Amino acid sequence: MSEKNNSVYKNSIGKKNANSDDVIANLTALLTLPQNKEFKHDTLKELKGAKGRELLIEAIEYSTDNNTKRVLFTACWESGNDFSAYLPFFVSHIPFSDLETTLDIYNVIEEMQGPFEAKLINECIATLMQHNTTNDDAKKAIVSDVINHLNIHL
Repeated sequence: MSEKNNSVYKNSIGKKNANSDDVIANLTALLTLPQNKEFKHDTLKELKGAKGRELLIEAIEYSTDNNTKRVLFTACWESGNDFSAYLPFFVSHIPFSDLETTLDIYNVIEEMQGPFEAKLINECIATLMQHNTTNDDAKKAIVSDVINHLNIHL
């Protein structure tokens, strides 16, 4: 990806009228393609802050590809942003994510600063307990770790 595509991405941050497919494609390419390795650090730097948080959340919501979502969840925690305001959003994705993505989501949740209301924490825990029906022992263990981490905030 060229410097031109990097500029397209930078100019798209925070613009509601940007073509979502192009933004997601450019963002994902900047974060994953080997030829864009030199842009990854700069891309994560650009994602730091409210506009980057909003763009990542919007990209995750818009994306239908599981691999793209995993890359975007990884970018959430690699960006160093505090996603505390989006705790229920991240929790809601855990039951429907594969093991790797669940681990990335857990990393984001671990980095959340809070504060959180007890009611919100209890709702998130209930959601995880209700949907923790996987047969994957490793994923069950991660979900259990997420619940234990959330209990710390009570």
